[in-house]
Amino acid sequence: MELVMYWIIAGLLMMILELFIPGVVIGFFGAGAILTGIIGYFIEMPWQFEVLIFLVLSLAMLQFLRKYVIKKLNKKDRSGETEDIIGAEALVAEIITPEKPGKVQYRGSLWRAESDEIIEANTRVRIITKRSIVLIVKPL
Repeated sequence: MELVMYWIIAGLLMMILELFIPGVVIGFFGAGAILTGIIGYFIEMPWQFEVLIFLVLSLAMLQFLRKYVIKKLNKKDRSGETEDIIGAEALVAEIITPEKPGKVQYRGSLWRAESDEIIEANTRVRIITKRSIVLIVKPL
């Protein structure tokens, strides 16, 4: 029974470590330890067999669930974001000049924007392209 508590505590510690160490790996070993502790609570077995169950469960979850978990954690798929933004309309919130970038409001957020011409505030613009986090715009 004492070994069961060690498995569960170790599993919880690994799950907490997963929050601080990137990679989405340690959490699966934490889940494996917790599951091993639960199984050990109901079935009496030697510690060597518990270690084997821990390794099999942890590695199986790591192999089969890691991609799914990473996909769920990165809920927003940003692969098509650039294509969605190009051609969209935005509203100039801060004057844009060729020498000094301004700001535009797009989908409720302020974005840094550049243009090769002067565009006054409250002017509707079209987004031509995106360079990193800067939008390149032209007036409508």
